[in-house]
Amino acid sequence: MKREINHGGKTRLVIQDVTYHEKHRIDIRSNFENEEGAWHPTRKGICLPIEDLDQLIEHLVAIRDALLVGAKA
Repeated sequence: MKREINHGGKTRLVIQDVTYHEKHRIDIRSNFENEEGAWHPTRKGICLPIEDLDQLIEHLVAIRDALLVGAKA
């Protein structure tokens, strides 16, 4: 499965499940569009074991909630 977040212009964030060394992982990586219109991954990103996904989601939700509370203040 693959999901994308467009940053406008020629960059986007790609989130996908990958297999690396025979293990399922989550790859979150910046991609860019070249002059020919093809998209390529950059070195900017992380690749996490699938076992860390729930903890990553918990931390992202906590950060989002803290930001939303701060924005209301």
